[in-house]
Amino acid sequence: MTKTKAFSIVEKAEFNQYWYSCKTIETLVDELLHLQQRLKPDGPLRVACLSTPSVFFTVTAAPELSEKLECWLFDFDPHLLQGERCVKFDYREPKDVPANLCHTFECVLIDPPFITKEVWENYAITAKLLAASGCHFIGSSVRENSELLQGLLGMTAVPFQPSIPNLVYQYDFFTNYSPEGPFEHAGHRMSRWCWKGRNAGYGYDPVHGLKIDQIK
Repeated sequence: MTKTKAFSIVEKAEFNQYWYSCKTIETLVDELLHLQQRLKPDGPLRVACLSTPSVFFTVTAAPELSEKLECWLFDFDPHLLQGERCVKFDYREPKDVPANLCHTFECVLIDPPFITKEVWENYAITAKLLAASGCHFIGSSVRENSELLQGLLGMTAVPFQPSIPNLVYQYDFFTNYSPEGPFEHAGHRMSRWCWKGRNAGYGYDPVHGLKIDQIK
């Protein structure tokens, strides 16, 4: 497994940011590296990080990773938007994407701040705008959203589950492809933590503003 350095950035309540396990970030990076070797072994895989700054900063901080993965961050928190590959993103304006980036990414990571149908619909619009032909989508949400994610982006749950210690319920990873790498194997909660930003852009809600029985 790829070993990554933990980030010391303090989470901000107003952007709904909280910590994510190192094992999950490392497994995500390994999954991306597996896709790079399979899809684009002679060049970097272009990856759009939609509200997934932990993956973006993990990759860009390590030259051995960034030479294989060309990651771009799409995020709402202005303090995270440092560098030419950081783009201001507001899910309420899902089509507001730079024209030169449309249909240029081989992989799109998606981790919305909320699990509602309306928010996921907007993220799906943006993901499709960024996606090149044959794009691989990776998203995270609750399993109760399985039917929704299948309908929006053709994604289904994979065995490996992310660890998000501050959430009161378990998330799943979803992909629109059959995993052959790290996502093939079931994961479990770990005690080590890395930084993860999850940003809604307005207000803090540690459980995404919903109870499980509201996800219908």
